[in-house]
Amino acid sequence: MRSLHIKARIASAGVTRDAVARQAGYHPSLFSRVINGLRLPPPDFEQRVNAALDMLERAERAAAAARERILTGSER
Repeated sequence: MRSLHIKARIASAGVTRDAVARQAGYHPSLFSRVINGLRLPPPDFEQRVNAALDMLERAERAAAAARERILTGSER
């Protein structure tokens, strides 16, 4: 598993590990142990985490765009 890749994606997405864990369907403590190399990942771990990160990144981009529209007054 590429835990460094996952950690980097989490950092660049601006989301919390807990949010990623929950979106992927894992308890945050299990998620933490896996990405820190303390436990072997479940069979589909990387696929589920990447899918969760894809969704959370889209949500963050949409939220940022909405904030920008509101702050610039183009929401009217």
